[in-house]
Amino acid sequence: IPPPPPAPPPPPEFFPQDFYLGYPVDTPVVLSYFDQDDDLVPVPESEVTPALFQRAKWALGVKNVKLIDSAVVATVHGEIHEEEESDEVTGDLPDDEEYVRVLASFADKETGREELHVVEPMDPVVVVFTALPMESKGTMRRGRLVDRGHIKALMHTFEQHIARRRVEP
Repeated sequence: IPPPPPAPPPPPEFFPQDFYLGYPVDTPVVLSYFDQDDDLVPVPESEVTPALFQRAKWALGVKNVKLIDSAVVATVHGEIHEEEESDEVTGDLPDDEEYVRVLASFADKETGREELHVVEPMDPVVVVFTALPMESKGTMRRGRLVDRGHIKALMHTFEQHIARRRVEP
C-alpha cells in the first residue's frame, strides 16, 4: 500500500506567525460506545445532542465531578476517584490494543446504542492557537483556535520543529 500523500502546505497567511500549544486544565473526555467488533468508537459530534450531553453530565455527577462543554473538547472538573479493583483476572491485551479509563457509563436508547461511556482519551489532547494582538497595555492576550484542517496542514512543520529541538543541545 503506498503511503498517503503529504498534507498540503499551510496557507501563506499563517506565516510568519507564532503558534502555541495548550492542554486543557481539566480532564479531557470523549463520549464513546463499543461497536459490534468490540472496538471503542467516539460518538460523532453530530449525534451529541443537548439531551445526550445532559445524560452524560448526570452519570458523572453521581461521581461528584462536573462535565463541562468547553471550547475544544468536553472536560471533567473535579477529582476522579479510582473504582476499587475487582478480583477478576484479565488476560493480556494484544499489542495493538490499549486499556482506556472509563469514567462513567449510562444507557442510551435515543442513539440506538445500549450503553455509552465517558472515556478519558489515551492520547493527550493538544489545543493549537495563535496569539491575537493585545488590545491595550496591561490586558490579557487573547488567542484564536486554529481549525482542524490547518492543524493537519501544519503538523509536518510542528514535527520537524520538535525533532530539531530534540537534537540541538
